[in-house]
Amino acid sequence: MDKILIYSLVIFYIICMLYFIYLIYKQHKRYKKLEKYYPVHLRVTNNKILQYSIDGKEWNYIMAFNDKMKFLNKDGKISEGPGFVPLRIGDDQTVDDWRGCLGSLQQIHEWKRNAFEHYKSAIYKYLEN
Repeated sequence: MDKILIYSLVIFYIICMLYFIYLIYKQHKRYKKLEKYYPVHLRVTNNKILQYSIDGKEWNYIMAFNDKMKFLNKDGKISEGPGFVPLRIGDDQTVDDWRGCLGSLQQIHEWKRNAFEHYKSAIYKYLEN
């Protein structure tokens, strides 16, 4: 009876060890997959517009929301309404000032999602008027 209990505990221990090794492997594989997306590269263009890149080759603008963006109508008149513009940083700011806020792909997606939610609520208010 004691041998059966010992053998079952040994088998249980081996199964637990294999399961934990599998979990560690799975986390490591996930980390390696995400590693190429974190952190992102940031740079500022000559016009003080902030851009990001995953691989350092293809650069994309970080879009920001503006409640009162001015745009040209079909008639040639200037109108005001909600819209997206490339994120322009201040003259006294650098890329390092934005790295804490937009230093990873996840933070950029969060920024875009918040900007879209803000845009959605603003466009409904604009259309009600």
